Amino acid sequence: EALKTDLSLTTLPTLIFGFDSSHFRGDGYVGSAVCFFEGAPDKSRYRRFQIKTVTEESNDPKSIYELVSRRLQLCLRSHEPLPDLCMVDGGKAQLHATIGTLYDAGLHNRIHIIALAKKEELIYSGHLPLPIQLGTHHEGRYLIQCVRDEAHRFARAYQRLKQRKSLLND
Repeated sequence: EALKTDLSLTTLPTLIFGFDSSHFRGDGYVGSAVCFFEGAPDKSRYRRFQIKTVTEESNDPKSIYELVSRRLQLCLRSHEPLPDLCMVDGGKAQLHATIGTLYDAGLHNRIHIIALAKKEELIYSGHLPLPIQLGTHHEGRYLIQCVRDEAHRFARAYQRLKQRKSLLND
């Protein structure tokens, strides 16, 4: 309820997808999509992706675009429910990439999008003119930080797994 009010959402964010990408020194981009249902992780809906479109060094917005697009297309193909809210790890650039994904998929009127920037914990939203910062004891802030941290953890774990496999194959 607090997130719905403070982020000016039209629906209660019951189903939240969190996205993060990871790379090792600009190489081997991977991404994660985690899912929280009614405020708790739903690991059966977690997905990890090898990013295919980023070949140049360090392009987080492009990798986030691909990641969000592929996860939402997977939902549509497998008739999974779409999230009420997508949260990406990052700032304005990642937010705009995600907004582009929703427009390209025709889902811009069905899913809310936010980006959470790490340092100052600023929340960027396509329908708010300025980023906002929720109070340190705000329950909604705690929830989206958990989503962001879990997406980050899951992406890093996949990155480390790929690195280990690569070392073993060399």
